[in-house]
Amino acid sequence: LQFNQQIGYALGYELDVARIVGVLADLGGNIKAERNMSFSVKEGPDQAINVIRDMTYDLQKKGQIPPERILGAAVGISGPVSYEEGIPLAPPIMPGWGGYPLRDKLRHVLDMPVFLDNDANLGVVGEHTFGAGQTVSNLIYIKVSSGVGAGLILDDRLYRGAWGVAGEIGHVNIDEDGPPCSCGSNGCLEAIAGGPAIVERAKQAIRAGHPTALAAIAPQHSLSIDDIVHCAINGDETSRQILAFAGAHIGIALGDLVNLLNPSLVILGGEVTRKAKDLLTDALAKTLQRRALRASWRSLEIHYAQLAEKAIPLGGVALVTEERMQKYFLQTIQR
Repeated sequence: LQFNQQIGYALGYELDVARIVGVLADLGGNIKAERNMSFSVKEGPDQAINVIRDMTYDLQKKGQIPPERILGAAVGISGPVSYEEGIPLAPPIMPGWGGYPLRDKLRHVLDMPVFLDNDANLGVVGEHTFGAGQTVSNLIYIKVSSGVGAGLILDDRLYRGAWGVAGEIGHVNIDEDGPPCSCGSNGCLEAIAGGPAIVERAKQAIRAGHPTALAAIAPQHSLSIDDIVHCAINGDETSRQILAFAGAHIGIALGDLVNLLNPSLVILGGEVTRKAKDLLTDALAKTLQRRALRASWRSLEIHYAQLAEKAIPLGGVALVTEERMQKYFLQTIQR
């Protein structure tokens, strides 16, 4: 027997702080259509629903898939989610979204089953189903973007925790005297190594008069991760130090997580990781080896996300497939 991947299709979305990425794929993860649109979470959940509605229509049209063949949609957001209720749980970098019935509103607008989850959770599901973690039973997916999050597969199952907050590595305290975090605490990993924190450290270096090529870029436009990576690749030592500093602090938090969970694979994803690559991850790996028990990391593998920017949307496709197929099989067994 072989699974028929074309029996239906699913939609997967990544709703990040500054963009929405959507894919339409068959149940084997083969993408038929994709969209990437700028979006600010400051516009609020109602506007996000409008954007996803329009993207869904465009994806269906571009992929030439009739609506009745689409099994559902899944959306990953940058913050903790109550999976059973389908609501964001006061995500620190998405003020005003907490408690909003996002899943149910989308179900009504799209007229199909919709599932809402944390973006790192969908990232690890995507890599476990279609990417680098297909043969691995215990793995961690780290997303470094506007925030920092972790998705956990333990014994081949996604681990969400009691209330859907498992994997919030971005709010592990790294430095009690560190910068303020959006969650209300100080010195969280996200406030030190998230995308905005990296850019802020670059601005501080310019204000402090450190010799850096970034000083010539800053007056032209707002600094970005792209600028820092570009300067680092071209030999700017300050830019290299800024990225290595962020990577080292991610390694501190990841070392604790590796000691606790003993995974065999760590997958590094997210916009910052994709762009900075070794400039960030070399320091991460060195710190991880220094912080984690030798018994934990001696056989540990570290890879970049094989699915790259599609990991989270394709994780959504995998989640829809699992939820719908599981329900179908249970109903069949009961009959």
